[in-house]
Amino acid sequence: MRKVLLATTALVAVTGVASADVSISAYSEAHYTEISDDQTTAVDGSISMSQNIYFSFSESADNGLSFGLDVEMMVDGTSDGTDVNTEESKAHVSGDFGTIVMGSEDAADFLMRVGHNNGMANTASGGDAFAAFDYKNGTAVDAPTGVQAGNNDAAKLIYKSPSLAGFSFAASWDDGGSGESDTAVGVKYATEMNGVSVTIGAGVYDSGESTDTAEKANAGIALSMGDLSVGYNQSSNKTGTTVDYSATQVGVRYALNDDVTIGGGYTKGDDDISTGDEVEIVDLGIEYSIVPGLGFNLGYGSFEVTDTSNSSNNNDGSYMTASIAMSF
Repeated sequence: MRKVLLATTALVAVTGVASADVSISAYSEAHYTEISDDQTTAVDGSISMSQNIYFSFSESADNGLSFGLDVEMMVDGTSDGTDVNTEESKAHVSGDFGTIVMGSEDAADFLMRVGHNNGMANTASGGDAFAAFDYKNGTAVDAPTGVQAGNNDAAKLIYKSPSLAGFSFAASWDDGGSGESDTAVGVKYATEMNGVSVTIGAGVYDSGESTDTAEKANAGIALSMGDLSVGYNQSSNKTGTTVDYSATQVGVRYALNDDVTIGGGYTKGDDDISTGDEVEIVDLGIEYSIVPGLGFNLGYGSFEVTDTSNSSNNNDGSYMTASIAMSF
């Protein structure tokens, strides 16, 4: 989902420097999903909210260094009362050497992914998570959600290189104090060929444990030419002998004009521990910009879930999603 952040700036006194740039922005989305499927016990529809507030503090020194702090707050207003949680909080220092990030942030393989969300808003091919739709049931449903790269927001140290002839890389290290350190590496290459913008990315993640090590990998490509863009991503997640997931995402977008974008995609997840368990999703969608900062999104998809170990969990159906999104 795209977040168009309209920031306000202020001057804040900071020890040792004259002033810092401060930006505050927010994103809110009301999202409804309606499901029609073969599972009588499955949820037929749901309403969800996504609300985030972003704070960014930055400063540039005379010697060329820049540094800052970024904080993302997530507001849960779906139940009685309102809970506010810190989604991410990280400090960063940048220069000719690249960028060093310290704090709560995704791992390097996740940061360098490409082609994984090229579909339409609120559809499987257009997002990081597929759990927003209650496909029911079986282990196959876990396959798409289980292959996500190192997207945990645990405190970690990250290095991002500058771009050199289109090439860049990132590495992250997380030592939670128990068990082994988590490490991840990601690479990316961006160029233009005959008017087509091409971006290729890949990454690997390793939890470092001596037994049941979590190993994740992803590779993808994104192509863009004028109003048309196409993305492809293949990812996997293997943990000892208990988890062996893989997923494929393909998405296409086309901007009809400045206000309307259409597109669709294909998503497939496999559970290779239980041979044959899988989920397949085909989706279409439209995004309409009512005014800058306010948009309406509509999506439709069909899905099929296969559970070879328990045929009662097999499921076929379709879903419709609608949302109003605001950015400030």
